Formats: sequence, structure tokens, C-alpha cells
Amino acid sequence: MLVSKGNLIWVNAIRRQSQKFSTCKVTCFDGEWRKSLGLPENPNAYGALTDLPDFTYLDGRPTPPGRNLMKKRERHRELTRNIIEMSKQMDEIGIMNRNKELAAKEAKLLEERSLLKPKGNALRKK
Repeated sequence: MLVSKGNLIWVNAIRRQSQKFSTCKVTCFDGEWRKSLGLPENPNAYGALTDLPDFTYLDGRPTPPGRNLMKKRERHRELTRNIIEMSKQMDEIGIMNRNKELAAKEAKLLEERSLLKPKGNALRKK
């Protein structure tokens, strides 16, 4: 393959850059290491760079929220709605279980009352 002098420079530059690229476990993103240091697994999940506005007005006006911040807020609202709905369902399930237990106890008492009662001499001895 014929390589001109200009192309040879690019080939050498690409080779040098590819030597710096590594996929070994040490250089990969490791969430466990970050957790052990008390940091979040994903450094972009929250923080000043993601939660604060990109700029501020000098006269003190509020900064309009960005598109990503609006998406994040909507996701949080949806999660909150889901949590509230699920907690209501858990409460309803708890009430239903208590009602079932009470119904079972009542059925057991009713069954005990409906059993045959001793008659005659056995009743007099008591």
C-alpha cells in the first residue's frame, strides 16, 4: 500500500491516539469505587452543573428553566404520582387483609357457636 507523506502523518497520529485508548477494568467507569468514596454512581445525575441554571440575570430576575430541567422536573412529578398511587394501593390492601382476617374470625366463632351443645346429664353436671 502506498502512503504519501501527508497520509503518513495522519496514520502516525491515529496510532499514537489509539495507544492511549484502553478498555481495561481499571480505566472503565466503576460505580462501586465511587460508592465506596460516598459519591453517586453517576456523576452527572445531580449536582451544581445539572441542577443550577446556566446563567443568571444581574438585575435579580429569575432565570427561565432549561429544557432538560423541565424534563427532570416532569420525571420527578411522575415518580411522585406513582409513589402516592402505590402507597394508596398498599393501604387498601392492608385494609382488605384486616377485613379478611376479621371475617375469618367471625366465621370461626359462628362455627363454634353452631356446634352441637351437650344435653341432659352432661349439662347438669356443670
